[in-house]
Amino acid sequence: MGQLAAFPHRATLVFHNFVTGLPTAGLGSDAPAPAANGLLGLGGLLLLGRMSLLQRILLLGAWPLGVVGAWRWGRPLASTRPRLVVTVVYLAIPLAPNALARGRWPGLVAYAVAPWLLGALLRATGLPPFAAPGGGRRGAVLRFGLLLAVAGAFVPALAVASALVAVGILAGSLVVGGTRAALRAAGLAAGAVVVAAALLFPWSLQFLTPGREWATVAGAAPNPVHAPGLGALLRFHVGPVGAAPLGWAFVVAAAVPLVVGRGWRLAWAVRLWFVALVCVGAAWGAGRDWALSGVQFRDVVLAPAAMALAGAAGLGMAAFETDLPGYRFGWRQLAAVTGGVAAGFGLLPLLPAAASGRWRMPTNDLARSAQWMHTEAAHGSFRVLWVGDPDVLPGTGWRLGPGLAYSTSRNGPPDFTDLWPGSSNGPTRRVADALAIARQGRTTRLGHLLAPMAIRYVAVPRHLVPGQGRTADFPVPADLTTGLAAQLDLRQLPSDPAFVVYENTAWGPLRSVLRPGASTSAGRLGADLSGSKAVLPGRRPQVRYRGPVPAGQVFVSEASGRWRLTAVGHDAPRTRPFGWANGYRVDAPRRATLSYRAPLFRYGAVVLELIVWVIVARGVVRARRPGGATP
Repeated sequence: MGQLAAFPHRATLVFHNFVTGLPTAGLGSDAPAPAANGLLGLGGLLLLGRMSLLQRILLLGAWPLGVVGAWRWGRPLASTRPRLVVTVVYLAIPLAPNALARGRWPGLVAYAVAPWLLGALLRATGLPPFAAPGGGRRGAVLRFGLLLAVAGAFVPALAVASALVAVGILAGSLVVGGTRAALRAAGLAAGAVVVAAALLFPWSLQFLTPGREWATVAGAAPNPVHAPGLGALLRFHVGPVGAAPLGWAFVVAAAVPLVVGRGWRLAWAVRLWFVALVCVGAAWGAGRDWALSGVQFRDVVLAPAAMALAGAAGLGMAAFETDLPGYRFGWRQLAAVTGGVAAGFGLLPLLPAAASGRWRMPTNDLARSAQWMHTEAAHGSFRVLWVGDPDVLPGTGWRLGPGLAYSTSRNGPPDFTDLWPGSSNGPTRRVADALAIARQGRTTRLGHLLAPMAIRYVAVPRHLVPGQGRTADFPVPADLTTGLAAQLDLRQLPSDPAFVVYENTAWGPLRSVLRPGASTSAGRLGADLSGSKAVLPGRRPQVRYRGPVPAGQVFVSEASGRWRLTAVGHDAPRTRPFGWANGYRVDAPRRATLSYRAPLFRYGAVVLELIVWVIVARGVVRARRPGGATP
């Protein structure tokens, strides 16, 4: 459902594919392998291959990790009651349950990381009561960089979110003072991003090199029609939990220190409100496709805003204890009491969501409804093309336009390793070009255009989950619906109305021997590859496939030029069918091996990455030792 995709079953295969840099995204370009897959495979190995346990730890552990971070964030407030208010408010803000209910993995990760991220930047200022612990500036940069690397490998938009938090602190300091101190927070954010980029090398290169796409950082642009308003964002009503009027309770509680606080309590309340407003404003603009647009970015920046408001509510309690006795009885006492009551009422919307233990999560999902696709892989591996609104598209997609994105998966719904597809520039862009031709009514043979890409099914989801009549409808543009319906080589299959599936009657398996007479020229009309025989079986992406191959033209629908077909100890001559794929001529029936040969640069990059991780980890440990502080 959404980005809560199934985890792969074999940790060793995931880690091995990461080390070799096996290209699986899109049509199989040679882009750097996602760093998240390396961490995912390593985590599975540490758990003795129990990937299902790793999935539960990551998904269900995000919420308590964020709550623990909120409790630690409030430590400088000295008193237990302000820390308790910070923790309770952050726990009750409905970001985590809404992320679960909507299948938004970035929202869960950002919720877990936000208290630690905000706390690091506040300590960097050195302003009371947030003073940096031992370790000095270098230790702080290394710690924060390590945090951004681990979390940013899964949600790269967190790097941009940390910069926005630093901007909010600086903007608030322009009002209440401490500008020079706020600049130290901005310097920490910049230094940590550099450290994280070094730790995630070479995957981080895709964000810097030509051909980069903003969608790889922020996700595809959402549909402005479905964008939540400022009010909904301020009360974090981005899912089934948080409706007005109780959703405003946290805003009321966070406003208390602005009218009651004095000294550092008032100053930090102003800074935290600026952080919240900057992040909410960024989410608002992203939802309307104005600036920094993307569904992931919109979900991620709300978490620091939530933590900032929770921190402001804790400062309200600190002001209640310290500053309120200095005022004569009046409206400030009433405001303080109102804020405290509001914080309590803010917990009420969570109770119905928690009652069933499901937190409003649906009882069905697209992956279960499309499970039948896995059995079809017995007739040859294939790709599935997903086209729809980014808010309901399974996995992560590339932008086709505002509110429309596309993605690919293999042999069925995407799994967790498909969430970081990289840039679509290169051969993968041919998929978008083919869809554009169909939407413009310039072809009735879209299936022929998609056949060389081994795309057997075109899936168009309109709801987050099938069979849920009350879920929001996310229709695709009319020209896409009309264009798909007009194709002579696409056959609509019986399915749930919320999940329309077309079968491509011209498709050919991902690894096949082409039927005699099949054209492989790079023409605008595509090709009819039906009747091609599947060879070299294997349902999961892997670096080696073996099996008997008959005489003929072996076609491999992979864009990378590092695939080699070996038969009787010799490499078969390679061609480039359709201008981008791989073809091999086999003169007689033989047993052959198709293997991906990673460049030596890839292994050197992995070794270099490991060395950088060791250096940074050692620097963090040394900075925390007595006498390890660095000016």
